[in-house]
Amino acid sequence: MATSNGGFIVTKPRYFEFVSGKLPNATIVERVEQITGEGANLICFCTPQIVPARLLNRFAPNRRHNFHPASAAYPGADCDAWATYYRATEYGAVAHQMIEKVDTGALVATITVAVERGSSPRHYRERGEECAKALFALLAEKIWSEGSIELCSAWTGQRRRRTDAIKMFDFSGCDEDERKRRLRAFSDSWRRAGLEFDEGTSS
Repeated sequence: MATSNGGFIVTKPRYFEFVSGKLPNATIVERVEQITGEGANLICFCTPQIVPARLLNRFAPNRRHNFHPASAAYPGADCDAWATYYRATEYGAVAHQMIEKVDTGALVATITVAVERGSSPRHYRERGEECAKALFALLAEKIWSEGSIELCSAWTGQRRRRTDAIKMFDFSGCDEDERKRRLRAFSDSWRRAGLEFDEGTSS
C-alpha cells in the first residue's frame, strides 16, 4: 500500500514515468485502493478509476484534480467514441477539480486542438492524451504546491456513461449508413463491455 505526505497520483502504469518526471515527490499508484496515509494532494491522470467520496473528502476541494483526456464537450466515459460518432473537428483535454459526481467538478484549464473530421477513435484518444500531458506539464507543479484558485469555462457537453455507449448497440430502425457509423465509433467500447459482434451482424 502507498503512503505519502505530499500527495498521490492515480494513473495507468504507462504514465508512471511521465508523471514522476513532473512531480518526483508524489506517490504514484494504479488503483485508488492503494492509497493509504495522509497527503495534501490527489491527482488522477488519464485513468478510468473513480475516487469514492470517503477518499475525496480527505483532501481539500482545491487539492483534488483530474486530468481528463477529452474536451469539455465530452465528460464521462467513451469520449473518443462519441467524438468519432459526432465527427468532432476539435478535441483536447481538461483539468478539473474532483467532486463526488464524476466529471462535473469546476474546470481549472482546457486545451483543444483541431482534428480532421471523420477521424478514428484511436486518433481522438491519442490527441486527448497528448493534450492531457501538455496540461499536466503546465499545471502540475503549481496545483501541487498551491492548489487551484482560478477557474475557467464550464463543461459544455452531456456526461456519458458506459451504458450510453451500450445503448448504441441497438440497431433497431437504423439504416446501413447509421449502422456503419455506430460500428466505427463504438466497436472498442462494446468490446470493453464484453459485447460480441462482427461487422455484418448486430443485435
